[in-house]
Amino acid sequence: MAEKTSEPGPPQPILIQSGSVLSVEESVPVQNDDTTSLQSVKSAPEGLENAIQRYDTLNAQTDPGRALSYIAVIFLLGGPILAFTGLEGSMDLEEAFNTCCGGIIIGLVLALISSAQTSAYQKEVRLAYDTVKAEANVRTPPANQSHVFLAVFLILIGFMVWIFVPELFGIGIIMIASGVAFASLGNTKNNKKSREQVLTQAKLELKRRRGR
Repeated sequence: MAEKTSEPGPPQPILIQSGSVLSVEESVPVQNDDTTSLQSVKSAPEGLENAIQRYDTLNAQTDPGRALSYIAVIFLLGGPILAFTGLEGSMDLEEAFNTCCGGIIIGLVLALISSAQTSAYQKEVRLAYDTVKAEANVRTPPANQSHVFLAVFLILIGFMVWIFVPELFGIGIIMIASGVAFASLGNTKNNKKSREQVLTQAKLELKRRRGR
């Protein structure tokens, strides 16, 4: 009677470790997606906390270009004022011209330096603010744009008065300047309010993540 033989399967690789025999399937660690997500959740509060602290630190600092801008305004206004008042006294026309131009030139240079310092500072604050939004996954709330319509209305009326009523030229200039200033102040107020709301939501999100 013929003997029945079973065909052997392909050889299975084995690992020998500390006198014990383990198959390759048992020795390879299995990566768990839950572990990876848990690590990311644990690291998220630290990143959000650092972002909030950096934004608070930068926002609490004084704008480095503000003081220099005040000095620039003094030179821009002081030079022409001294020139015109000096003409009524002992100052001749050449000295008055040099005083006026000198004050304006110095004021413009200081204004450019102040603007560069302010721009660099605002860029850092904006970057820290964007980091807080990204870490907390918070959207910017919609801003109130009602001040824009009023500013545009003042500027248009000012131009109309300036063009069609030359006798009221000064009033037209004042209305145009008021419209520009109103728009600038409105944007500044909206940005400040929006950042405060985002920061409040980010701090609430940080508390929620810490409570997990």
